[in-house]
Amino acid sequence: MSKKGHAMKQCPQCGCDTPELHEGYCEDCCRENQAALDQHNAAFDDWQRLTPEQRDARIKAAMR
Repeated sequence: MSKKGHAMKQCPQCGCDTPELHEGYCEDCCRENQAALDQHNAAFDDWQRLTPEQRDARIKAAMR
């Protein structure tokens, strides 16, 4: 227990003890997860805006 009598919680991602969980994770891991999700969503949105020809060109470039 912490000094204030509250039980510490353990982050399931990094294993660190934390006074509270944010969406199930410590604050740092929650922030990192949100940044990764934001990056994924931006990449998805960019992909959705491409024409089929642009998508084909990106796929071909990635296979080189």
